[in-house]
Amino acid sequence: MIDWSWELLPAAERAVLRRLAVHADGCTLEAAETVCAGDGVHRDEVLDLLARLVDRSLAAVARTPSGPRYRLPETVAAYCLERLREAGELTAVRRNHHRHYTELAERAAPLLYGPDQRAWLERLDQETANLRDALDGSVRDGAADRALRLVNALAWYWFLRGRLAEAGRSLTAALAAYGARPEAAPDAGDPAAEGRRLRAAAWQVGMASLAGDDVDPVEQATAVLRQYGTHDDPAGRAWAPWFLGVAQVGLGDPAVAGERVAHSLAAFRALGDRWGTAAALSSRAQGTGGGDLRSRLRDAEESSAHFRELGDRWGQLQAADVLAAGRYAVAARLLGCAAETRAAAGAPQPAAERGDVARSTATARRSLGAAAFEAAYASGAGVTPEVLVKEAMGDAGEGNGERE
Repeated sequence: MIDWSWELLPAAERAVLRRLAVHADGCTLEAAETVCAGDGVHRDEVLDLLARLVDRSLAAVARTPSGPRYRLPETVAAYCLERLREAGELTAVRRNHHRHYTELAERAAPLLYGPDQRAWLERLDQETANLRDALDGSVRDGAADRALRLVNALAWYWFLRGRLAEAGRSLTAALAAYGARPEAAPDAGDPAAEGRRLRAAAWQVGMASLAGDDVDPVEQATAVLRQYGTHDDPAGRAWAPWFLGVAQVGLGDPAVAGERVAHSLAAFRALGDRWGTAAALSSRAQGTGGGDLRSRLRDAEESSAHFRELGDRWGQLQAADVLAAGRYAVAARLLGCAAETRAAAGAPQPAAERGDVARSTATARRSLGAAAFEAAYASGAGVTPEVLVKEAMGDAGEGNGERE
């Protein structure tokens, strides 16, 4: 039956239909235009050709927040892959698919640090199957630099979504592909490619530490940072010690961790990197590097202000979590605020923070009593983090004996 329908299609409709088959779990119009155009099909024609295929029930379309999404029924997709192979297009079209989704991930990466964070988290959720295919295909094809670009672009997404196992597997695969390149590879000796390898290595060590998979996380982190020390990448040298410090809270020498955070903070400030500055302040506020409660709350307030201006809700809730160490009633409100902010941002609590938050919750509940704790917790859900930061700052200076 599919073969009969295929024979009735004009050449342009056949081309678009068979090229659609490389997508996993459907695609947006933008992806269809990018991947299906070429060799007899102009990009501007793709929408009209898709509409005809939908009318013939060979493709389906669904409306989503990011626009229409096109899918092939499973049997049609399997049939079209065979037609794609017969046409001699399979390799080229798959390569277009891999390039498109790598570029999509790179476009999304900076937007995960601002007011569009939640929308892009959901967009990447929707494209999970295509992104996995793009990475697997890049590794299989030996396109190591593209694989590194893709995993570096997706790493923060995996962190925010708590997908540590997927992050670890993907980063390991991309780094292995890079290490397996022949000496004559086009990117051999390229400083930019080496920078991408270093960043992926730092992500890998950090993700493994968060997941509890690294055999010797402290030594692994030291080795990566040592390599960064000889690489001309100021932004990477600022970021790597911060991220590895976040991932390895409670591991290694606290004094060394404090020095790394201090280095990152100074480097981020020198670069004018407001997000990095806010992140390093948040880490210092969480106790990395010591400091009394008031100085930590001051760091949390500055961090929250930066994150608020940047529109990064994940960053704002970090300050709310830190400030749960203050007065117990305020702590309960902060915990409620943090939980509400996480839910609104669509970001689960990072593994590295769960122990501290659980201890703060237990202490506040024990001190206030269950009913009072629940009331304070509920009241915090309707208050912005910055208001509670100021409230906690005021409590820190009163010395009223309600802190642990």
